[in-house]
Amino acid sequence: MANIKELLVSTLYANFDDHPWAEINKGQEIKVVQLRPSENLIVLQLRAQPFVVGGLHKHVGFTFGFTTKGAWSHNPKEFPYLPNSFVCEPIDEFHRYCNGPGITETYFINIGEQLYYDDEGREIIRRSTAQSLHDKYMAKCEELGLPRPNVMN
Repeated sequence: MANIKELLVSTLYANFDDHPWAEINKGQEIKVVQLRPSENLIVLQLRAQPFVVGGLHKHVGFTFGFTTKGAWSHNPKEFPYLPNSFVCEPIDEFHRYCNGPGITETYFINIGEQLYYDDEGREIIRRSTAQSLHDKYMAKCEELGLPRPNVMN
């Protein structure tokens, strides 16, 4: 059993308020808190504008979400994922993020990459990994003159 000092040294602490919002897609902003490219781990907060619909994609590994504000789903007509709801998104199934009528904020933990497809689901048009998200987020922070937070821990 580790002693308390060892636990404190190895425990990651991050405050979401210390990380800037950066728009990654039209109507979608993120705060990235932790990325581990070697494990393809992503921890982020997503804020989506009303009725934003994300790209068609599949998850290669588990994705867990916890909604704190607003409503969303994978169906553009119903939005049952409300504040205090938890979702475990499907692995290897096509779906889209569909935001409801208000601003939504959700925390996500992703393990594994996301594969984005054309609208017919025939061709992969982009791969999102912990490393590619790091590069995109840092470029956006720099472009906006925002501090580059340490997210690689």
